[in-house]
Amino acid sequence: MNFGTIGDVSSLIGCLIGVAGFGITIYLLRKSASAVEAARQASAKTLANVRRIQHLSDVHEAMDKASELQELHREKSWKRCLSNYHIIKVCLIRIREGKLLPDSKHQRALQNALSHLTMLERSVEEVINAETEEDIPRYNDITIRVRDTLETLGSALVSVEGER
Repeated sequence: MNFGTIGDVSSLIGCLIGVAGFGITIYLLRKSASAVEAARQASAKTLANVRRIQHLSDVHEAMDKASELQELHREKSWKRCLSNYHIIKVCLIRIREGKLLPDSKHQRALQNALSHLTMLERSVEEVINAETEEDIPRYNDITIRVRDTLETLGSALVSVEGER
């Protein structure tokens, strides 16, 4: 065999190896892109589940504070009532901003609870400033409605599977 033929055969083999290597590289790039996408989706789902768990914790904290309110109303511990109203509102606002509630019905219920708490705050501030008489049964009735809303929101958040 002469060197020209050996060089041609070597070039052809080198070219085939190069094409095969390029093909393998493309295949591995596509495979890694799929793995990156799967990791991104898993990360997004995990983040949504962490947010959901945080919101469930917020619901639990708000329900605890709402449960205390009826006794605080009876004791006329108005400053502690204001503190509890604030804590419940902060929890509800975090839930609203998380946008995990499944539908507009739950979002409206959350907004109504915030409105009720704002109204309770104003009423209690008026009592503290001696502008009006306290209406403990009314305050407790509103508190019960807020607590019922919190239970509904908690159930809705439990049903969310972190799909968003």
